[in-house]
Amino acid sequence: MKKVIIILLIFVLLSLTTACKTNNPSSSTSTPLHTKQHNVIFPHSQMVVYEGKANVPEYTVLPGLENVTNKNQFQYGTDWAGNYYFSLELSQNAINKIEQNGFVVIDSLSYEEYYSRYESNRYNYVPSFITTDSTLHTFHLMYDYVLKDVERSKLADYLKNLSLNMVEASYQQYLEVKGTEFENAALRNVAYFTIGGKLLDDSFPIKNEVATLVEKELSLINEHSGIAFCPLVNYPKTDFESVEDYMVDYSQFIPRGHYTQSSELEAYFKASMWYGQITFRSAYPDEVRSALLMTSALKSSETFKDWYNIFEIINFFVGECDDITPIDYIDTLTNLYDDQIDSLEKITDNSKFDQAIEIIKQMPPPAINSIPIFEEEIQPDKDKAITGFRFLGQRFTIDASIFQKLIARETKDRMLPNALDIPAAFGSDEAYTILQQNYNVNTYPDYDGNLKKAREYINDVKDYTWTSNLYWSWINTLRPLAGNIDRTGYPFFMQNSAWTRKELNTFLGSWTELKHDTLLYAKQPMSEMGAEGGETPPPPDDRGYVEPNPELFGRLSLLVKQTKDGLLAADAITTEASDALENLYNISSTLETISLKELENTELTEEEYDFIRNYGGALEHIWDAAKKDELDALKAQYGYANKEQYLYQHPDAIIADVATDPNGYVLEEATGYAKPIVVAFPRDGEVVLGVGTVFSQYEFTVFIDERMTDGEWHERLRNNDIPEIAEWKKDFIVNE
Repeated sequence: MKKVIIILLIFVLLSLTTACKTNNPSSSTSTPLHTKQHNVIFPHSQMVVYEGKANVPEYTVLPGLENVTNKNQFQYGTDWAGNYYFSLELSQNAINKIEQNGFVVIDSLSYEEYYSRYESNRYNYVPSFITTDSTLHTFHLMYDYVLKDVERSKLADYLKNLSLNMVEASYQQYLEVKGTEFENAALRNVAYFTIGGKLLDDSFPIKNEVATLVEKELSLINEHSGIAFCPLVNYPKTDFESVEDYMVDYSQFIPRGHYTQSSELEAYFKASMWYGQITFRSAYPDEVRSALLMTSALKSSETFKDWYNIFEIINFFVGECDDITPIDYIDTLTNLYDDQIDSLEKITDNSKFDQAIEIIKQMPPPAINSIPIFEEEIQPDKDKAITGFRFLGQRFTIDASIFQKLIARETKDRMLPNALDIPAAFGSDEAYTILQQNYNVNTYPDYDGNLKKAREYINDVKDYTWTSNLYWSWINTLRPLAGNIDRTGYPFFMQNSAWTRKELNTFLGSWTELKHDTLLYAKQPMSEMGAEGGETPPPPDDRGYVEPNPELFGRLSLLVKQTKDGLLAADAITTEASDALENLYNISSTLETISLKELENTELTEEEYDFIRNYGGALEHIWDAAKKDELDALKAQYGYANKEQYLYQHPDAIIADVATDPNGYVLEEATGYAKPIVVAFPRDGEVVLGVGTVFSQYEFTVFIDERMTDGEWHERLRNNDIPEIAEWKKDFIVNE
C-alpha cells in the first residue's frame, strides 16, 4: 500500500547568524502529552531558538513626541507635497500611550484585511512597521485554503467511497451473523455508515432494515439543537433510561468555518463530524462488537486504503487521534485472533470475544473528553464513560488538553476555560496575572495546582513533538509570544508590560485562527455537568521597521516549508498554492534575517528597506491566491470580481467555538477587523513612527445551539454588535 505521506527531511533554507539557532530533531520519539501515539511518521520541521544578545541603542519618546522626526505625518494638516493630509491623526490619548510605552493600537480604525494599511504606507511615504500579526494571519489564509482544497479534491471522494463500501461490507456481515449475539452490532454498523453516506449525498441508498434508525439520527443531526440521546449507539433502546446511556452534542453538526462556503463542503463537514464524534465505548460489550466488526470489515477490503489516506492526511494537518482507532484494534488484538482480525469467523468466536473485551478495557482513555457525561456523584467512573473506539476520531491537540485540565471535573466548578489559559500554561507570568486580576481564577481551589501540572507537562515536550505536524508546529511558532523574556537591549517599545500584553493579543489572534481552521478535526473539550501637480519637495524618509522577533519568524518560515513539502509529498497541492507558500516562506525568512540585524544594531541594506516598503503588495498577492475560489465565483457570476465589495461582505475576521459547557453554553473565540498599530522605533539615531496592522480578538459565550458561523460574526461586525475590549487590553489600545 502506497502511503500518502512519506518521510521528509526538512532543512533550514537560509543561513543566518549564530544568534538564531536551529536544533535538529532527536532520533528518538518524544514522550507524548497523552498516553497513546501511533507509529506514523510525518514531515517534521526543526526548532529555531534565538540565542543572541540584543544590542539596540537606548532611546525614549519625549513629551509631545518632541524627538519624533516624522510626527507631522500623524497630525492634522497637509502632506509632504502640500496636499490634504492622508495619514493617521493621533489623539492626545494615543500620544500619551506612545510616550509611555513606545506604541499604541487604535481600535477606532479598522481594515477588512491586513495588507491595505501597508500599501497605503507605501503610496504615502509612511514608514511601515511589519508585525508578527500580519505574517501569522497570512499563514492562516494559506493553511485554511490548502486544507479546503485537499478536502474537496481528495478527502471528500475518499470518504464517499469509504461510506459506500463499508455499508456493503457491514450488510454482508449482518446477513452472516443474524441470530447470533453480533446481530444487533452488525445492524448498528449498517446504519452508522449509511448515515455517513447520507450526510455526504442525499441520494445515498438506505437498507430497509435500518431506515427508521437512520432517519432518527439524520433528524437530530439536522436539528442540531444540543445534547440528546443517541438512537444509534443506544440501539435497540429508543429513549433515555439511565446515566449510562450514550449522549451526543448534536450542536456540533452546525457547519462552521470554511465549510459554509458550499453545499459540498457542508456535506463533508457533517459526515466527517459524524465519523469523528460517535464513540463505541470499551466498557459496553455490544458497542465493542460494533467496533470489532468495523475493524474486521475495514481490514479485509480495499477500503482500508481510503481510510488510511484520510487518516494520514489529517494526521499531517492536525495530529494524532485521541481515541481508540481501527489501527489500535488491529495492533492490540492481532495475537488473539492469530493475525486474522479480518476473519468474521474469528472475531465472532465468543470464547475469544471475552478475552478481547479484557484487552480492550486496558486501552488508555482519551486525554480530552468530548462526550457529555454527568456529575461525579452520579457517574464516578469517568474513564468508563468516555473511553472507546472512533472510526475516524477527532484529534488530540495540546491546547485542548490544557483546557481539559483547567475545567470541571479536574478543576471543580469551572465550566468553561479562558483563552489566556494556553499562554499561561506555556509559562507566561503576564497571562497568569491577568487571569488572577480580571477573571478570578483564584476562586477555583484546583486551578493553580492544575496549571502547575500543565506547565510541567509542557516543559517535558521534546523538540521532535513540537515540530511533528502542522498543528504542533503552528503552536510552537506562537510560543515566543508567551515567554518571560529578558528585554534588555531590545527597542524601547518592547520593554514594558503593555508590549507583553500586545504579544498575548497576537498569540490569541493567531491561535483563534488555528482553532477556526481545524474545528472539524480538533477535539473540543467538554466540562462535566454543574456549573499630484507641479514641483514638489522630496518625499519623507519612509524606511520602516520589522517587529524584532526572529525566533517567531524563523519558526514560521519552517512551518510554511513543512506545509508545502507535506502537500507535495501527498500530491495534494496546486501550482498556485505551491507558489504562494513559497512566497510566504521567502517573506518570513527575510523577516527573520531583518529582525536579527535590527536586534544586533546592524544597518539594513537598501534592498531590505525596499522589502519592507513593498510588504503590503507581497501580502496582497498571497491573499489573492488564498481567496482565488471566492473571487473566481464572483467573476463567474458577475463577469468581474470587486475585491472591496467582497471584503465588505467577507472580511478576514473569523470565529470558532473552542469549548463546551454541557449546561448549555459554548465559548467562542473570534478575530475582528485588523487594527492599526503605531510604533516609535529607532533609525539612524533618531526616533521614527511607523504603522502596521494587528489582530483584534474577542472571547464570549453563546447558547450551545447557537454556535456561530463566520457569516453571522461578519454581520455582527458590520453592525458593531461586538463585545467590549477586554480590560487587560486597554493598556495598549485606545478607542475613540
